[in-house]
Amino acid sequence: MDEHELLALITTAKVAFGAKCKKFAGALAVELLKEALLRNGIVTSARDVYIETVPVEIDLLIPKRSAVARHGILYRPEDALVVFEVKNSGSFGEDTIKQTERAFGLIRAANPSIQCVYITLHERRGYKHMVTEENLKHAVFTLFWYKGSSEKNRNYEASGEWH
Repeated sequence: MDEHELLALITTAKVAFGAKCKKFAGALAVELLKEALLRNGIVTSARDVYIETVPVEIDLLIPKRSAVARHGILYRPEDALVVFEVKNSGSFGEDTIKQTERAFGLIRAANPSIQCVYITLHERRGYKHMVTEENLKHAVFTLFWYKGSSEKNRNYEASGEWH
């Protein structure tokens, strides 16, 4: 699966859902990203997991192969390799950056070896509050850029960051 297939799957599923729902779109983006990673041999956690002592919900996590999540959702800090904050449609303002930065700080305080990654399916090109590596100080991947605000008329341009 590549980024174009991922975008097509998410777009089709959102239309089939029959209503505009940001929570559904976000959950779908996480599930399909999880599926894409698995197809590339990368095993992940379930969606919406936690790390002991960290009061932050984690969209997706890559654990050590030997890790066993208690209750299916709780990992020890030393068992987490990478955590993902996943967005379907990018930043919703300066608060997105601040909240993500705070969450990543709490996660890294529990284990400084954990890599924190922000990934968004698409973001408006030039948006003043888009998340970047410079303002988040962690890895950031945007799979598609678009211009304009109308979702029906968007032309998506692949960023080349999928690989």
